[in-house]
Order: sequence, then C-alpha cells, then structure tokens
Amino acid sequence: MPPIFAQLTIWDKDSILESKQIIYETLNSIGTKWMLNLICLKDEKSYLIAKDIEVQDNIEKLFHEKFQNGIMKLDNVWLRKEIIKLSLKINPQ
Repeated sequence: MPPIFAQLTIWDKDSILESKQIIYETLNSIGTKWMLNLICLKDEKSYLIAKDIEVQDNIEKLFHEKFQNGIMKLDNVWLRKEIIKLSLKINPQ
C-alpha cells in the first residue's frame, strides 16, 4: 500500500474525474506514492486513482483488475479500511 491513501465519498464522480489533474497535483504535493479511493454513491462503486506505476502494479495484483488512464473501477464500494485489511491479509508486514 502507498504511504498516502486518501478517500473521498461523493454522489457523482464525473466532475471530480474531469479535474483529475488537480487531484494529481494536490496529492503529489504531499508525496509521489499515493492512491485515492473515490467512492461514487450514484454508481455504487469505488474508483481507485493512482499515478505512480509501482502503486498501480501493486493495486492491480491486489484486485486482479487493470488501471486505465490512472483509474481502476471496482465492482462495488470498498472502504479504505477494507482495502488495507485485504492488503494486510495478502501481504502481512
């Protein structure tokens, strides 16, 4: 898991994803290894956003899904604590 792991819950993801560059700049100002769990209540899904290739690779292994343009769409809503729990179950450290 990246050291910076943010979570944002919103009704509709579209306006946020249109401003993806602002998310990149804001989280990159904190550090380069980050991930955002964007929970969209309207879609009832989580969208994981990460720019760093190493972070993307690790998350792809965790969920067996692929990032497309820095975004991974999950089948349902995942809370940050559930993602961390899954990660620790697979790779306890």
